[in-house]
Amino acid sequence: MQDDVVRFLDSISYEKDRESLKEIEIEKVYLNKVKKLFDVVMRSKRPLPYETASELIIEKKNGIHHKEKCIITFKYD
Repeated sequence: MQDDVVRFLDSISYEKDRESLKEIEIEKVYLNKVKKLFDVVMRSKRPLPYETASELIIEKKNGIHHKEKCIITFKYD
């Protein structure tokens, strides 16, 4: 798993199993300055298991470091 993915998961306090995220990478991060909202684009060769994607979406509601709002966009090859 890439370092930037690990840092992002830590920043949203994602404590679940990370094994299913080993092939994922962060492609890009967009910042909407007006809304103060980060859009984290995550790319993977295969779709994530439903449980993992669902857990990520739930955990991102905490925000980055419990301050910055964020959304996650999944892209698959």
